[in-house]
Amino acid sequence: MRLGITGSSGFIGWHLRCHLLQRPEIECVFANEDEFSSGDALKDFVSQCDAIIHLAGMNRGKEQKVYETNVTLAEKLVKACEEKRVGPHIIFTNSIQYKLNNAYGRSKREAWSIIKKWSQKIGAKCTNVILPNVFGEHCRPFYNSVVATFCYQLANGYEPKIIEDRVIPLIHVGKVAEIFIKILQEGLEGDVRPEGKEIKVSKLLDLLSNLDSTYKQGIIPEVSDSFIRQLFNTYRSYLFPSFYPVRP
Repeated sequence: MRLGITGSSGFIGWHLRCHLLQRPEIECVFANEDEFSSGDALKDFVSQCDAIIHLAGMNRGKEQKVYETNVTLAEKLVKACEEKRVGPHIIFTNSIQYKLNNAYGRSKREAWSIIKKWSQKIGAKCTNVILPNVFGEHCRPFYNSVVATFCYQLANGYEPKIIEDRVIPLIHVGKVAEIFIKILQEGLEGDVRPEGKEIKVSKLLDLLSNLDSTYKQGIIPEVSDSFIRQLFNTYRSYLFPSFYPVRP
């Protein structure tokens, strides 16, 4: 299988590429900003793909810019497929925030609608992956992950502040990569809703603070629980290279 990945240089894209290194049967091609800026380059990209994981998009910024970026990317991707007369299985990366009445939510709804209508028109497969809040190693802090922000602040000696103490669903980026691979292998279509670990923000901060205080004493904390281990590995990524690894 030849798999195309848009936005492959982003957070999820980087982790997905790492996972795919273990899958030699899947050959990858990539489309980032340069390809979307050139109609010919994007057409060349789609013509090589049996399936495409569409990660490219904008999460934060001016409202109109966020909306236009996400919708335009979907339009360009579909147009390239139409002009090359190809019908790859498109796996769209959506968010649980798609129902919100803001620019991001509207843009995700519209982008998925564009892809779905195209797929129905030509009989191609399409999948709508509705993700909870994604966290993991090397995620950008102060952007769209409270885990990343807390980890960065703790690792660098700052005191995190809770803006809104509510329950949020979290999923590790490694699990997201596994879900994408499963969709490819099984040819899943329609809505896919990965389950997230629900946790209150204050509880999350308590867990991370305990990991921080323990590890900075030179002690590896108890990480037999998979969620705690994912948080710990995420936290450690923000210590590199000044405090990594722990030395006796």
